[in-house]
Amino acid sequence: MQLLQERDHAASSRVYRQSLTHSFPLSGKVRLKLIIGDPNRGIPPFINVSRSTWWAGCATGRFPKPSYPYGPHLPMWDAEEIRAIAGKRDSQPDGANNGRRLVKARAARRKEAGK
Repeated sequence: MQLLQERDHAASSRVYRQSLTHSFPLSGKVRLKLIIGDPNRGIPPFINVSRSTWWAGCATGRFPKPSYPYGPHLPMWDAEEIRAIAGKRDSQPDGANNGRRLVKARAARRKEAGK
């Protein structure tokens, strides 16, 4: 009985430590794994989109573009900007104007390309 209680306590403290370790920071630079999550490492997503959707959003301006402070192969984002985007996404209803916004962005790109 004592062994089971010790095992349960060890598991719960490990989960607690993991949740503290993987909480989203208030400031500084963050990697993509902290933003969209990594199920293999148990990191929950802060913004629930796929990797390809995230990069497409960076290209269209929906999400902020990364900076490369540590070299050309390590993109990072400002935690404050990501928190601001997450706040905006939470305040909008699901799918609010996403389709219209994409159509307008495509039309603007086509118009610029035609000039």
